[in-house]
Amino acid sequence: MSPRQAGSSIAPDRADTDGSVRKIAMQTEEIAIRVDPEAARTYRAASEQERRKLAIILSLCLQDALRSVRFLQQVMCDVSRKAQERGLTPETLESILHERLTGQDRSADCA
Repeated sequence: MSPRQAGSSIAPDRADTDGSVRKIAMQTEEIAIRVDPEAARTYRAASEQERRKLAIILSLCLQDALRSVRFLQQVMCDVSRKAQERGLTPETLESILHERLTGQDRSADCA
């Protein structure tokens, strides 16, 4: 399968509410990612079934991580916008942060 080719994978067994077990098919797409050598060796040594399970877990983790990053970026944009609306300039923010980190007032530097 080429790196961009879509495919289909069967997810591990999942129990329905009535207790019966069914397999869930999901569309997949192959990608290449860089991992540390130990992770690569472990993946290569895994059975095909273990690899399918890992692919599902990794897919869910990637989606969750990206949602978290987008949420954090939105929060940061909202905070920045509100601060600007209230008159906080980048220079004032830098001065406040410097003061908090070093205990020194930088306003004398600007005179």
